[in-house]
Amino acid sequence: MAAGCISLEKSSRECPAAWISTQGWENIMKLSNDFQDDFGKLPMEIEHNLDTWQEWYDLDAPESVDFPCEYKEKLTPFQLLMLLRCFRIDRVFRAVGDYITVTMGEEYIMPPVISLDNIYEQSSPTIPVVFILSPGSDPTAELMKLGDR
Repeated sequence: MAAGCISLEKSSRECPAAWISTQGWENIMKLSNDFQDDFGKLPMEIEHNLDTWQEWYDLDAPESVDFPCEYKEKLTPFQLLMLLRCFRIDRVFRAVGDYITVTMGEEYIMPPVISLDNIYEQSSPTIPVVFILSPGSDPTAELMKLGDR
């Protein structure tokens, strides 16, 4: 995801709070202008409920609790990602995992459980076993145990 501001123009409406970044406020204004049905009242609701929004903003994991002003009930899961990005871009990666779980299912984010015994049974001297590793994974110990058997 791009970390830059999605809005190309500076809005005329001034940011009501120091804890909202300039970029975040411009993105909020862009949402309110481009998606008026869902976000048209967002700047006003933020201005009228600054303390509530700041409490939510200050949470360690704001994506895991309800958004202020009942936005969780008003918006789709993808729209919630757009809103979260305006305030806490650092939490979007985690929220995307939640989004995938809600829309597609948990099986799409859970790594598969691999059994080297099953892999060995399906292999042969003419069919190699290829390991494609990701950072932090090391099958060496399991391979050694399989070799000892």
